[in-house]
Amino acid sequence: MEKIKKIAVVIIVVGLIIAVAISFGENDPELRANYQVVEDMRLRINLEAAEEGNEIELYNPENESVGKTEVTSEDITRRFIGVMQSTVKLPLAEEGNPITGEYTIVVRGSAGGEVIYEDKLTFEGPDVEITDIELSTGPEEGEGLWKLNTEVENQGDLPILVDEINLEIEDEFERVPLDEEIELMPEGSESLQGNVTMDVGENEKLVRVEILSFGEVYAYSETEIVIGG
Repeated sequence: MEKIKKIAVVIIVVGLIIAVAISFGENDPELRANYQVVEDMRLRINLEAAEEGNEIELYNPENESVGKTEVTSEDITRRFIGVMQSTVKLPLAEEGNPITGEYTIVVRGSAGGEVIYEDKLTFEGPDVEITDIELSTGPEEGEGLWKLNTEVENQGDLPILVDEINLEIEDEFERVPLDEEIELMPEGSESLQGNVTMDVGENEKLVRVEILSFGEVYAYSETEIVIGG
C-alpha cells in the first residue's frame, strides 16, 4: 500500500512538472523595451525576449524610417531571457542637433516580416541652464587677458552640441569660440572654457553669458560677478 502511495505521488509530481513545462512553452515571453540616449547622438535600445534575426527599426516624427538594426547573437547579452542591446543613430536637423517630437520603435520577427512589437517615444529636446560663471586671469601670455569658465547643465531629454559662448560685459561684447564642440548629454553637466581678450578691470561687473549651438541661443544668464576674483 505504501509503495502504491509513493508511486502515485511521483506520478502527480511528474505530471505537474510536465504541465508547467507545457505552459511555459505555449506562452512566449513578452517583449519589453527600455531606452537611453547615449553619446554620439545615439539611442540605445534594451529589448527583453528578443531573438536572433529580429529587426529593430526607428521612425522619426514624420513616420520616416531613419535607422534599423538586426539582432545578432553578439547583441544578446543574457541568452536565457533574450536580453539584447543595440543602438541606432538619432536623426539630426540641418544644424546638427537631434530632432524633437514623437518617434516610433518597431520590432519585426525578421527583416521585412510581421511586426511583433511597437512603442512610441516622445523627446522634448534639450533644456540648458547656466549654473556658474567665472572670469579669471588668463593662464599664459598671448592666450587672452581672461579665462572664461561657464558651468552648464542639460535638464532635457536630448543632447545638444555647444560650440560657442557670447559674453557681454557692460558695453563690450565678444564671441568666445570653444576649442571643440561639446556634446552636452541629458541630465549631464559640463565646464565650458574659452579665452577672452576684453580689456576690463578686476572689479564687480554686470556680465551676460549666452550658450549657443550652431548660432542659436539655448541658455543665457545675466549676473554680477567679481572679475579676477
